[in-house]
Amino acid sequence: MTRRRHDGSGGLELPAALITVRDTFPWERVDDEARRVLGERVPELKAEVAALPRQVFGLASGFFYLPATVAAEWGEEDPTWLQSLLVTLAIGHAHFAVQDQQIDGDGATPAQCLLSDIALLTYLDRLGTMAPPDDAGRYRRRHDEFYRWYVGALTLEVAHRDRLHRFGPDEIVAMGLKAAPGNTTLHVVADRTGRSDASDPLVDAVMRLCAGLQILDDLDDMADDLRRGNLSMPLTEVLLTQDEGTVDAEDVVALAAATGVTTSCLVIADHLFGLAATSGRAAGADVVVDLATVWINRAAARRRQVEQALVDARSPA
Repeated sequence: MTRRRHDGSGGLELPAALITVRDTFPWERVDDEARRVLGERVPELKAEVAALPRQVFGLASGFFYLPATVAAEWGEEDPTWLQSLLVTLAIGHAHFAVQDQQIDGDGATPAQCLLSDIALLTYLDRLGTMAPPDDAGRYRRRHDEFYRWYVGALTLEVAHRDRLHRFGPDEIVAMGLKAAPGNTTLHVVADRTGRSDASDPLVDAVMRLCAGLQILDDLDDMADDLRRGNLSMPLTEVLLTQDEGTVDAEDVVALAAATGVTTSCLVIADHLFGLAATSGRAAGADVVVDLATVWINRAAARRRQVEQALVDARSPA
């Protein structure tokens, strides 16, 4: 479920505004502060906090820094507040990373399970401090709403593991809702900058972006998913092309390209990124439009690579 690859180059790099925020608030600084907060909250687990790997959902995709970049674009200039927002996101990620790890079948250590609860409680507490004085439970209600979206997406994913069957169009889009808990901070940003009316199209844009990113990650993870029995949409489509017999993990990527599954998935992802750009424009969030455009370009570049590889494979030596 993590988004970790897709390093842009050759004109496919992340939007300049997002890079500026990332450079202003380097991940190492955000990570260190998140560890400090967690370590102070539960000193008994300080060593376990320090041992957590330095990784976060969406660093390479741009997803992690997107809320703070939208806030900056919409006029937020307080670096202390932006840093606090990013630390809150990182702490929330610590909870969901452990939960995703467990659901994906990789297992979690006892210390990680204990830290997961502390991270969630700390994340919710910090969201509470950002709520308006006359509506202290505002972001807890948002969290609960988006958590149900997340649960629905994971329940759907697990159901597909139990039986090989094609993902419907709505189900493909629903896979992006695994990132839905992050939507709460989009509402925080919209309220903070006086853009509350833009929160719904902003959420739509980011969820469509995440649905496209999920497809690309699932394409990358097909071999691992096959070994673990995680029947993602791309892997399901590959398996459905085979009348009988098994597919080797070493062959699944080539088989996806040869059967047209990879190209079809890239077309779907491109469509979702286009919808994200449309919703981003409706929200008045230029950085979301720019990020969606980056991913449209990356998907197109990847499609060209696949098509060229197929041509080369069919050409006589």
